[in-house]
Amino acid sequence: MPEALEEFLVVLAYSTKTQLAVMFGLAFFTGTLTAGDYFASHLELHDPPAPLNEMFREKIAHRYDKAAWATLGSFFLLAAKCYKRDKNGYFDFNIYFGNSCQRHEIRILIKAQPRNRRMRTELMTEAICWDLSSKITAEYALANKDFGYFCPHPICLQEVRPKKIRNAHFFAPGNHVASCPNEPEKVEGKGTGTTPAKRESIVPPPAIPTELGPAKSRIGKKRKPTIKELLALANSLQAMPPVCAGTLQEVVSAWLQMPEEQRPTKRLRINNAELSYESALYCLRYFGDNPIEQLSSDTRIVYGAARLDIKDDCYWIKSVKAITAGERKLNLVIRVTRNNSLADQYIANLLAASPISTSFTLFYFGDLPKLSRSGKSYVVSDDISDDYRRFVVVSA
Repeated sequence: MPEALEEFLVVLAYSTKTQLAVMFGLAFFTGTLTAGDYFASHLELHDPPAPLNEMFREKIAHRYDKAAWATLGSFFLLAAKCYKRDKNGYFDFNIYFGNSCQRHEIRILIKAQPRNRRMRTELMTEAICWDLSSKITAEYALANKDFGYFCPHPICLQEVRPKKIRNAHFFAPGNHVASCPNEPEKVEGKGTGTTPAKRESIVPPPAIPTELGPAKSRIGKKRKPTIKELLALANSLQAMPPVCAGTLQEVVSAWLQMPEEQRPTKRLRINNAELSYESALYCLRYFGDNPIEQLSSDTRIVYGAARLDIKDDCYWIKSVKAITAGERKLNLVIRVTRNNSLADQYIANLLAASPISTSFTLFYFGDLPKLSRSGKSYVVSDDISDDYRRFVVVSA
């Protein structure tokens, strides 16, 4: 038996609402047709001529036929909605047993039971993406709106879509299944019904970036997954962090706040290279006497201790580590003119937040530093308009 037909029959066998909708639809369809046939056959008009009797009978029978088909269609539409909702509310898995010569399979369908819990009141910010086979943040999903996104909880797997009004989040065009942690809190509405409570637009804690750079548009799988495929994907991603694109400042902040023993296990993609938070950042202290050409600042984030001085109406950021240039040792230098530029405001805010700090750490990702015109230093660009290829300075 085809898998889709088997799944349909199994869910139908356990969906009481779908069964009732189908039975009521057939019952009302048959009853309406029977009633129409009865009234049409017993219609007898004495005063008009006989041909008019036959015309009225046909009109009455036609009206009852239309009513019967409309009733049947309405109940079948209700049955389809009940089936779709109930299908997402069951765990579906197979059990195999037997030996190598004879193997048997049993398919089991278990209904998810509601639990006593508080429903979610904040915005939903994570979902699983079928096209990327990953858990995705709402900000990342906004760059790929055509992909298929689903609730990450195995008991739900409802299709969701990214949206941004004030903060990026996911919303479900339909309803999450009962007992799903992402089900919105219900409040009493007008009359006797209930309506979803308005979610609080709470800014969630920042996710750890897994990719340096803007969220990229990608090609999807161009087919919808089955329930079994979604369940397998959701289970495999339960302990995985969401895919999150981050700026250089966000990556550096995550690295600084991360315990050192966790850095080898946290992944970070740079220019399509799969690295970790340990291998993606390179300390200048270990660069040794290698020439500047071997400094991989365009494939890894380089960092090291630095000094910050104010001289000649400029901020001068100079690395403590000096790099070999022939027979000389030259420092990396960033010159920021105090002209109310982005870099000027950035350094001014840094000094205002750390007025007594004398030691800093310089992080840089971008093109290879170039030798200055005077030949006394290697120049790093002071342009920070690009959030991903720039320098970042933090107080040590």
